[in-house]
Amino acid sequence: MIVNRPLSLEKIPYYKRLPHLPFAPNFSVLPEVLNIDILTLDGLEPITLDIARLYPSGITLQPSQEAIDYYLRQEIKFQMVFVVANFYDLRCSDNVIQGRPYSISLIPASKRGKPQEMSATFFKNFSIEKVLEQEPVYLNFNPFKGEWDLFGSFGTFFNSQSNLDIYTDSIGFIIGVYFLASKYNKRDILLTDIVSADNRTRRKYRDYRIKRYYTSFSKLEIRKLWGADSPIELFLIHALANKGLFPKIQTSIFKDGSVYANFYDMVSAFNVKEEHHLITAVDLYFEQEKLAVFCDSKQYHSRAF
Repeated sequence: MIVNRPLSLEKIPYYKRLPHLPFAPNFSVLPEVLNIDILTLDGLEPITLDIARLYPSGITLQPSQEAIDYYLRQEIKFQMVFVVANFYDLRCSDNVIQGRPYSISLIPASKRGKPQEMSATFFKNFSIEKVLEQEPVYLNFNPFKGEWDLFGSFGTFFNSQSNLDIYTDSIGFIIGVYFLASKYNKRDILLTDIVSADNRTRRKYRDYRIKRYYTSFSKLEIRKLWGADSPIELFLIHALANKGLFPKIQTSIFKDGSVYANFYDMVSAFNVKEEHHLITAVDLYFEQEKLAVFCDSKQYHSRAF
C-alpha cells in the first residue's frame, strides 16, 4: 500500500472513504490519443490479417469458432490484461462521485503470483462482455509498485452495508480488459491509424503501441501508460487539487523549447521528439505560468558523495 501519507491530506473530502454512490470517472483530462487507445483495447488482441480474414462481416468481441480453431492450430495462448485507473480529486455532484485519474496502467490477471495463461478453448464458455459488468477493482492498489491487497467486485466491497475505511486513491478501478495473444507477426497487426499524420509519427505511434500494449508479461508487474511516478507526486497533486490547482502530470521539455505533457500529446501534434532532444521531465507543470515543479525525494534525485 501507499505509505507515509501526510496527515494534512486527511481533511480532503472523500480522501479516505468512498460513499455508497455511483462513481463517474472524468476521462476528459486524459490525452485524447490515450482515451482512444483504451477504448480499442478489447477482445482478443492483437488483430492480425489472418484473424481479420476470419470475420468477413466484421470482427466481434467474442471470438468466432473459426478464430478459436485458428488459435488452437497455432498453439497460441492468452493473458488476460486489465487496464487499471487510480483517481484523485473526488467530488460529489448530483449524487454521483466524480474523480480525475492520476495513473493509468496495465496489469495481467495472475495465479499464484504469476501471469495467468489460457488456451483459446477458454473462450467457448466465457463471456468477455460480462467481465466489466462485475465492476472489478483492486483494493489498496499501489500503481507505483504494483502491489494490492484484495481483488473483487466494486459492488461487493462498497455496498450499502459496507463500512470500508480505505484511501480512495488506492482503489484500482478496472476500466478495460483484453486478452493478449502469446505470439503474432508484428507486421500483420491491424491498428487504427492517424491518416493525417506524417509517416514518421505514424510509425512511432505504431511501434509504441505494439511494444506497450502487445508485449506479453513475463512476470507479475505494472506497466505504466500514463500518470504520476511516485507517492510524493500524488500527495502534492492532492494538496493542489484541494486548492483548485491542476497542473499537468509528467511533462517533457525539449531543447527547441517545445513542451509536451506526454508521448500521446506529441502524437496528437504530429511532432514526436527523440529522447536525446529532451532537457528534462517535469513532475508537475503549470502551462500558463510556465512553472515547473520537481517533487520527488532524494531517493530519485541524489547520489552518495
